[in-house]
Amino acid sequence: MPLYEGIGLINEKHPVVLEIGQAFTKAGFAGENAPRCFIPSTVPSKDNPSKVRKLIDYQDESDLYQMLVDFLNTIYFKHLLVTPKDRKVVIVESLFCKSQWRHTLAKVLYLHYEILTVLWIPSHLAAVCSTGADTALVVDVGYSEALVLPVVNGVTLLNHVQAQDLGSKTFDENLKTLLLDNCTNKPKEELEPLLTPEVIEDIRLRACFVTKIRRAQFLSDPSFSSNLNPQLKPFKYEIDGDNFVEFEGILREQAAEVWFHNKDPEGSSLPYMILDCLASCPIDTRRKLASSILITGGTPMLPGFKARLVRELKKIESELGETKPDFKDEKFTEKFRNGTYEFRIFSCPIKENCVNWLGGAVYGASEAVNLRGVTKEFFMKNEIVPDWCNPGCNSVTGIVGVSNAASSPFGSGVGLPKGL
Repeated sequence: MPLYEGIGLINEKHPVVLEIGQAFTKAGFAGENAPRCFIPSTVPSKDNPSKVRKLIDYQDESDLYQMLVDFLNTIYFKHLLVTPKDRKVVIVESLFCKSQWRHTLAKVLYLHYEILTVLWIPSHLAAVCSTGADTALVVDVGYSEALVLPVVNGVTLLNHVQAQDLGSKTFDENLKTLLLDNCTNKPKEELEPLLTPEVIEDIRLRACFVTKIRRAQFLSDPSFSSNLNPQLKPFKYEIDGDNFVEFEGILREQAAEVWFHNKDPEGSSLPYMILDCLASCPIDTRRKLASSILITGGTPMLPGFKARLVRELKKIESELGETKPDFKDEKFTEKFRNGTYEFRIFSCPIKENCVNWLGGAVYGASEAVNLRGVTKEFFMKNEIVPDWCNPGCNSVTGIVGVSNAASSPFGSGVGLPKGL
């Protein structure tokens, strides 16, 4: 329990802050500077308790409901050690969270665990809140996708959001392909069953890093320079007590190039996503956004990621005045030709994978929970959780279908917390 909670009963108990990601979940209490637990978003399989199921691999709504009940039970009674219905909850969620997931989670919280009030906060706004600023270009590299979201004066510019499949899942798939093709002591047929998702993730965390830009140019074109090819030592990875696999050392830096040189003709690299987002934003916001880049997510914690991203942005911008880069938007060059932008990245008060949670903890310690939270009474009466993508929740006259505007958790004419 938070410090000094038991001194008196007059003090209101601290809300629980939850950020349920596709790969990992952070949970803790509002007002604290770090989550109490950091656990995989999985539950034991009913058919085989020795195996686990990811929450995102649910079959239908009833299956998801039961998985969330078991998962939250573990969080409350094993990690946080508190009674659910005694505390309010802050949910830090993705801007593109599925409506079915959101509604099912609401039913679990309000009906099963009898939570009285839940505050739903978009993760990118929570991230910006943790910095103390109101304007930032949020680059969220999660499990399945990478998002670039501009926030100006606390308002999300939804028309300029960029999204690509450049999350850690894409990184791991690229890493696995490279490992299969460059193993030095086992044939491909024997190696493939050993490279499970857990093994690939462990290799990524233990061995991989993001190389410098000049070294990356050599990796893409060996004729670029001969003195940039130091032979990295082969690295060994132990599968179990008897088996190990050995790979070429160059794979440690080559896997991360999928973020900066995406070969998918329908996709884009992270630097071009950022520049494309800036080019589409209003001209008077571009400089401030370029100097306020906020990196979130666990994947960007690889060594060298931030420095390489800034170098790539500066390199592309410098080339715009000389030759047109290979980019699908012809107006892109015109918008950046006459400007010099200073790209800077926020120095966050916490690790990148906990930035969103920290913002939720800040919101939970304020009056936002009482003023903007969705109550159980409201959900039981209307069976909806106000959402930005639901036109009925963003009407000028209030939430459509709610007869009394005052009964809305956001008051008359307001469909979402300020910032959307």
